Amino acid sequence: MNATRPLWSRALVASLVALAALVGALAPLDAHADVDGVASRVATTVDGDEAKRKALIAQIELDRVKLAVRTQLQLRAGMPVPPGEGDADNHLLRGDLLERPGFAVPRARFGISGELDKHIKFAMVTDMTDGELVAGWIGYDKWSFARIYAGSQTVPFARSAMYSSVDAALAERARSASTMAPFRQVGLTLAGSYDLGLSWFLGAYNGWNRGNLFWQGAVPNAGLDGNRFNGLSYVGRVEYATGDVGGPVADQARGPFRIGFGGGGYYNDGGTIAGWGASADLILKVRGLHVLVEYIVDDASPDKEPTEPTVIPASLRRSALIAEAGYYLPSDVSIAVRGELIDTNADVDDNEDEMWLSASVGYHLLGNQARVMLNYDHRQEMDGEALANDSLYLQFQARM
Repeated sequence: MNATRPLWSRALVASLVALAALVGALAPLDAHADVDGVASRVATTVDGDEAKRKALIAQIELDRVKLAVRTQLQLRAGMPVPPGEGDADNHLLRGDLLERPGFAVPRARFGISGELDKHIKFAMVTDMTDGELVAGWIGYDKWSFARIYAGSQTVPFARSAMYSSVDAALAERARSASTMAPFRQVGLTLAGSYDLGLSWFLGAYNGWNRGNLFWQGAVPNAGLDGNRFNGLSYVGRVEYATGDVGGPVADQARGPFRIGFGGGGYYNDGGTIAGWGASADLILKVRGLHVLVEYIVDDASPDKEPTEPTVIPASLRRSALIAEAGYYLPSDVSIAVRGELIDTNADVDDNEDEMWLSASVGYHLLGNQARVMLNYDHRQEMDGEALANDSLYLQFQARM
């Protein structure tokens, strides 16, 4: 059937606009708030030392123009567990990060970011592993209560997906968030933040489709030549925090108690599907300890007149619950564990429904600019036959 934009999505957009206007009238503005676009959440300090962070970034300043080189490299070596048995059951198309013992370069990114006359920000970053445009946006951020960003950017929907992959507490983001969040799309984002801890995001983007399999996730609509086959998507998100819970997920600052809440929603009109998604999350940080809990649900139906071959035969609802905890030691060693309950189809109980248990121990160099970590993933099929698809891998990552 052909899904139309539901009443709740229009009410969400109207409510966020009204809320932003009300808070803007009542709250003092944070003139020093630093929102490095909505393409990612970038740490503004390293162990509280801003000078150290800046020393690690190659910068060029010409009159009122500033440019900075941005790089990110991840190297991985891993094997199925137990060795020799997992080869048959570990599959990339089922969400595994490896299929056989060996090596990988998950990300190798290079680009620049900068500003023109202080308030015009931009970023252009590509991933050389697949030639994908990771970020290509320009924004205006003179007023903290109302910023605007246009171009290819991260969609502000789920907290776990908005963090940079190098800021995750484990070697990778939560696997369900990586699959269910729309991630990068081309479009327009409005954002604002206030002294009282409230932030909001509103956006309109090219619509997206899904892969044929759950673990293929959302199919990015590059839209570099225009929106060819899809409609539009509309996204809104609100966050509240009692202190700084941004930057790395781990509490590297080892600061006092801080807690944040967030929630997002979207309506998406893809070329083959139309549907909605919602998320809610909580993050807590105190003295090196962090706790992150997030719930994501989405629903999609095939379009009556698809512009491309359809990927789902009927209405499909999915959900995931993510719970994570970790501790950052004064010695720059971090430990973290994460559990995920994933239901790939609310109408069917089979071995596609899974529980993921992941554990990681890492050593950080230069704050969060470089890290080496050992990560273990255990997958438990909830219904049907259990598979031997656990994995162990060693990862090194660095960024500038």
